[in-house]
Amino acid sequence: MGSEASTSMVTVRLLATPERIRREVTGHDNPELGLLRALWKIAGEELHTGATIDLDGLPPGLGRRAGATSLLDALQDRQFLVWDRLGGGMRLTSPSAPLSRFKIDWSYIDRRRNADLSKLEAVQRYAYTNACRRGFVLRYFGDPAARARCDGCDNCLGITRPREAKGGAAPKERATKAVKRVRPKSAALDVSEPESVALTQAEIDLLTSLREKRREISRQEEVPAYIVFSDRTLAEMALRRPTTLAAMSKVRGVGEMKLARYGEAFLDVIRNSSETEAA
Repeated sequence: MGSEASTSMVTVRLLATPERIRREVTGHDNPELGLLRALWKIAGEELHTGATIDLDGLPPGLGRRAGATSLLDALQDRQFLVWDRLGGGMRLTSPSAPLSRFKIDWSYIDRRRNADLSKLEAVQRYAYTNACRRGFVLRYFGDPAARARCDGCDNCLGITRPREAKGGAAPKERATKAVKRVRPKSAALDVSEPESVALTQAEIDLLTSLREKRREISRQEEVPAYIVFSDRTLAEMALRRPTTLAAMSKVRGVGEMKLARYGEAFLDVIRNSSETEAA
């Protein structure tokens, strides 16, 4: 019985002005006009902010619950009103009230947004990583079984898409040849792990400070540290020592969103390190 009763309760908010209703909903026997009149008789001015209506309490001529819902749908399609079943979702009790009146946990919303953006960035990093893909996924979920190599993914096997051969190689040959990944000569900026980069002591000290800043941010945002920046990206920061956002944007792994969110914090670490060395 309780479930049946609840399905007849709806919330209705009137959008159209009286002038528009008189102009566009014409005809004395028009059922839409009859419904609007019945709603106004029940709720009055409350319709403008949202009123709770029992469809079973409407006049029999409107078809009670079944007939009224079809009329409500038709009026909503024409943007005369909006309606929903009671309990059908979240809504403002007073749409015109200032936001300060409502208890909104903005910090939670911000944390949720940052977490969602971090997940998106993790997917992007997975797509472009040169490291082991299996290890990437396991580290993301905190699995201690993560290793540097799996000898099964495309990166560990050193396989890329077939490249166009120079000198007019046969199409069949171009399509079947797998090109192995070759380490570039400028390995300092293209290796996937910072341990293989030859760093000076000053650069190692800066890298340690950058990792500390990353750890601090990861704790604040409650995300894994590598979601903020990978070790590879921090190592390149230590090598390049960018001092402006424009220079920071050229570091691999620093996208537009991360630059806006973390750029200044890491630039401060780099600038302070440079000032210390100069002194």
